[in-house]
Parts: sequence; C-alpha cells; structure tokens
Amino acid sequence: MEFQEIKELIRLIDQSSLRSFSLSDQGAVIQMSKNEGALPAQSAAPMAAAAASPAEAISFSAPSPAGEAPSIKEVDPVNGNTITAPLVGTFYASAAPDKPPFVTVGSQVKEGDVVCIIEAMKVMNEVISPYNGTVQKILVENEEVVGYGQPLFLIR
Repeated sequence: MEFQEIKELIRLIDQSSLRSFSLSDQGAVIQMSKNEGALPAQSAAPMAAAAASPAEAISFSAPSPAGEAPSIKEVDPVNGNTITAPLVGTFYASAAPDKPPFVTVGSQVKEGDVVCIIEAMKVMNEVISPYNGTVQKILVENEEVVGYGQPLFLIR
C-alpha cells in the first residue's frame, strides 16, 4: 500500500463506527483500534492529554522472512545502533512542553524505555528503544517533522 492509501484508510476508519480494523496486504499487516474516550480535536494540552490517554493505537508491521522471529538487536559498541522513526509525524522529546525530555545525550536506556513521542494525525505515538545502551547523539530537533525510517537517536 502507498502512504496516501494508508492515510485515507485511517481517515475512513476514524470517521466510521468501527472500533478496530485489521488488514493484511501482500504480507504487511495494518491494525487500528479506537478508544471510547477519544480526545477532542481542539484540546488545550494535546501533548499531556494524549500521553496520558491515547485516542487511537495504530501499529504497522512488515512481513518477516519465513521461520524468522523478529528479535531485539544487540548494540554495536563500535558503531552504535540507531533508533528510527516508525512513522511520519512531528518529533517531541518530552511528554509536554513543561516536562523534561525522555532522554538526553548520555542517558542510559533499556529495551522498552520510551525515548520520544511522534505525533501523527493528532495521535501521540510513543517510540520505544529496542536497545540497551547510552544515548550518544540525538539526530533531530524537538518539534521537527520526521519521515518513516529517519534516524532519531544513536545508541551505543
């Protein structure tokens, strides 16, 4: 599926009365679900409200080779590993403008730690570290628009 088709699908599901949706297309899977207490579009504090109670959860997964289970990668101590953007949206380093950033250069992260939020279509998506290590470099600025697969952090 093309990005525009996915955006249109999200819009259609959002406007429908469906609570969850799943689509498999050529081995890729798209799953969407809506919570009953959806946030109003004109929320005064969208970052804090969405971080506390996300309006929707959307997950995308690409097909993996047959017989191979996805696994967490070990950090490459020489070159490091990058955490990349899982979707297109606006990068936020913290849960709200008045909150400290999730991580800074030198922060120790563990697999499963939230490292940032990416907002896409008024939905706040937590980005989780797949690595244990130290944040060596933050490769984007707060409130910068990021693309799918764009490197966000260097972890060693």
